[in-house]
Amino acid sequence: MRDDQHERNVIATVLTYAFVLLILGGGTAVTLALIQVTPENRSPAVADSRSIASLIAGAPQTHQLGDAVVVDTGGAELRITLDNVRAGAEGADCSGGSLHVVDATVQSVRGTALLEPAELTARTSGGSQLTTVATSLEHPLEATTLTQNDVATGSVAFVLPPGETIVALSFAGGSEVATWAVPDDTSGPLEP
Repeated sequence: MRDDQHERNVIATVLTYAFVLLILGGGTAVTLALIQVTPENRSPAVADSRSIASLIAGAPQTHQLGDAVVVDTGGAELRITLDNVRAGAEGADCSGGSLHVVDATVQSVRGTALLEPAELTARTSGGSQLTTVATSLEHPLEATTLTQNDVATGSVAFVLPPGETIVALSFAGGSEVATWAVPDDTSGPLEP
């Protein structure tokens, strides 16, 4: 019975540690190996590290660029697809950083929702949380009201601090947050 209590304490400690890492945003993804003591032999076994998020109640799922994600915006649902992250036009006023553009498609699946491009944010490799910037984009994603089956497409822009890359993009509309991981080779700084 004492071993069972020890096992519960170890699992609780690992889950607490994983939760703290998720809260602090420990990089593009948190990968931990959960040590599990099996009752048959009491020897440690490593559980699938991908299942750690499912063990933490309420942990948001991270999606890949190109994935269509349905988000509840509080009475309506939007299907959001973030297609890519690309370097913006050279010569754009970036206030000392590098301009990066995200192409998006947003469709109202249910109800009527106000689309605000400012609800898209980016997290950088240095830990900065960036909001969209107003700049002259060829086809900007504009604030609009979407009714069922309406589709809006366009781009939003972020100015990255020098030497940093985008590691994640998030949409926080209503009560739900959707997050997309950005591969390392997608959003590098502009070359001089």
